[in-house]
Amino acid sequence: MHKKFILKGVDTIFRFQTDLVIYLMDTVSGSVITEENLTLMRNNTYLNAVKKGMGFYVLYNSGRENFELTISADGYEHKKFQVEFERLDSKLPAVYIQMVPKRSMKNENEIWELKGNISGLEAIDAVSLEDSYLYFKEFRKEERVLSLFNCREGSYTGRQYAAVNPEKTEYAVFEIQQELSAGQWKINGIPEKFHIPNAVIARVIQGIAGQNGDYVLRFKAENEIYIIRCMVHGTEKFHCLNQQDKSLQSGGIVWECS
Repeated sequence: MHKKFILKGVDTIFRFQTDLVIYLMDTVSGSVITEENLTLMRNNTYLNAVKKGMGFYVLYNSGRENFELTISADGYEHKKFQVEFERLDSKLPAVYIQMVPKRSMKNENEIWELKGNISGLEAIDAVSLEDSYLYFKEFRKEERVLSLFNCREGSYTGRQYAAVNPEKTEYAVFEIQQELSAGQWKINGIPEKFHIPNAVIARVIQGIAGQNGDYVLRFKAENEIYIIRCMVHGTEKFHCLNQQDKSLQSGGIVWECS
């Protein structure tokens, strides 16, 4: 993008290159983050990002070298994210980042929390079986195009969703690379065993997994049934969880999925 200004009779051209678009979303609610008190850092240096509204920020003329992005926002856990430009669109590089909300007295009745320690844990996420309205129609493997039933118009590009098996005991996570039309997404793929008409397609809720195996996973308190996926020593482990379980009714929840 170019802007041209006249200064004292001299033509001055200012060139702006969009180097990165950053979308921030609340992983529990699925909504965009509009928090005003937010900072972005690139390898421990503050970034001068331009806020564009609706949860996204733009970096101009900042270069396109890979870096570690650190995000701090009131009401959310700190987030570190590796930006790798070779994996992004060369014309308009964009990253979609899910933030985990903190649990406080203001929202303790709205957010349910699981925390504990699992040896060898690398990642943890979940899907709600009560907060899903999308269903599998067909998947064209060569084109990587997923068609869905009951898909509303919206902004889905960059988000993570999952195909749930009919027994509702496990799921396969995929990323939406492009929203082609209402009810059609270009994605990075789904294993064939999940190519089942009317299978549930659910939004993925991300948790936090520390280097020592500590984890935190937060959900909407209004939903009761979830499937949780743990990546332990490179192996997926799935667990169904119901908030009505007696062991989960106390506020300080300790849960092991091993």
